[in-house]
Amino acid sequence: LMAVTTGEDGAVRLIQANTAEMNRLASHAALLAQTRLTGLEEQTVSVPLGSALGLTVFAGAGPKIPVRILPVGSVGARFDTEFQTAGINQTRHKVLLTLTATVRLVIPTGSAAIQASTQVAVAESIIVGQVPDSFVDVNNDSDMLNLIPSCRESAPPRRMNTAFHPCKGAVFMQPMVLAFNVSDDRLGKLRFACMSQGVQVRNVTAGDFAQPIGALCGLLPREEAPGDAEPFEGEMLILCSLNGSKAGNLLSSLKRFRLFFPLKAVATPTNIHWQAPQLYRELSAEREAIANHQKPAHGEEPSC
Repeated sequence: LMAVTTGEDGAVRLIQANTAEMNRLASHAALLAQTRLTGLEEQTVSVPLGSALGLTVFAGAGPKIPVRILPVGSVGARFDTEFQTAGINQTRHKVLLTLTATVRLVIPTGSAAIQASTQVAVAESIIVGQVPDSFVDVNNDSDMLNLIPSCRESAPPRRMNTAFHPCKGAVFMQPMVLAFNVSDDRLGKLRFACMSQGVQVRNVTAGDFAQPIGALCGLLPREEAPGDAEPFEGEMLILCSLNGSKAGNLLSSLKRFRLFFPLKAVATPTNIHWQAPQLYRELSAEREAIANHQKPAHGEEPSC
């Protein structure tokens, strides 16, 4: 029903409807509904007299009388589209089919015409844009004050998802998960699991393995010439700008989606300066030590 056009970078540029196919679907659905509705002429429904007369006090009471349903006119079909926010630079596009019919209810005391409609989703897609390096969330005046530069070195962060630097003020960071070496199938499930918690997912490719972890999640500037980094093949997740309850809810969401990642870590003031391969080696050593019932040697960056 929908044709998606992407650019050279793989980003979605255009979503175009297949008008002929959509009209065929709408016509087929309307004709089928009309056939089912016409078949109701031969059927009757028993309704209590109190309900048929519209008396609230006697609703559901009294002898049952037969009610006939007669179609009036034809069934109409139309398509509606919706665009909804599904996260930072993510949009949910839905195509809905609405069927509307007018029927007349006939009882011995009179008749009444009513309009009935139903709506179903025929297509739904998530349009994922580029992940921004930083995100500013200004919902009220107090949040705006947090963006004003301050030279008080003792000033603490005002929010949990805030990176604070003396004399530079506060910068709000969108909660994010960095995904390394995750297959396309599992990456799609991961995005849905994180989307339910309002968390962005960034798929880190091998070309960015040499960048500091803080640069990948927007806490540090990117290095122009980071050099080479030793590749690794195992999966790894890094949770950025997530407090305790938010991280716990995200892990519960992963469990509901039956996603298991042995190597997970939280971005800390120490490991944001590391490269991904270094953190991967640390987590692998920690997991191996736990499997052997030994205490990890480093003991600095616990996984979650």
